[in-house]
Amino acid sequence: MDIIKTRVAHWSKAKWSLNHVGIMEIFPAPNLISISSAPKIVRPFSSWSKPQDGYLKFNVDGSAIGKLVPVAELIAIKEAMELFARSSWVQNYGLLIESDSITAVKWVLSPTEAPWKLRKTISYIESLKSLIPRWQLRHVYRECNEVADNLAKSGVYRINDLELVRDTQT
Repeated sequence: MDIIKTRVAHWSKAKWSLNHVGIMEIFPAPNLISISSAPKIVRPFSSWSKPQDGYLKFNVDGSAIGKLVPVAELIAIKEAMELFARSSWVQNYGLLIESDSITAVKWVLSPTEAPWKLRKTISYIESLKSLIPRWQLRHVYRECNEVADNLAKSGVYRINDLELVRDTQT
């Protein structure tokens, strides 16, 4: 039992940098040590907003089994750009894409920072950018992207693709 207490005491001291507490103080009664949790990150309040006039907005979210989330987000951004570039909307509207993956947004805005394994996808996105005269991509917090997030999670197990086009004018 003493070896367990010793290990817990050393582990606690290392994990939480308990500078004000010695090992011998933790050892007799480790359950009496109070450890504060990491401070919570407080985000500014944000919610979904409609796009500016003359723009169509795509809120994208990537969810995948066995893939890294930023890669799934990058694919979702590519799909939105591809859908827009191949539509008649490209002639009359600008494109606004919002994603809750700051990493995927960074990769699209700065392609040289993307991992080399994604160069084919990044190159394709670069070619799509040239087909869309007015486009913007920005990071939003997950709270602003809640509907897209829920659709992505529910779509992971779908057999067929789901595309939802919603008219906010009505």
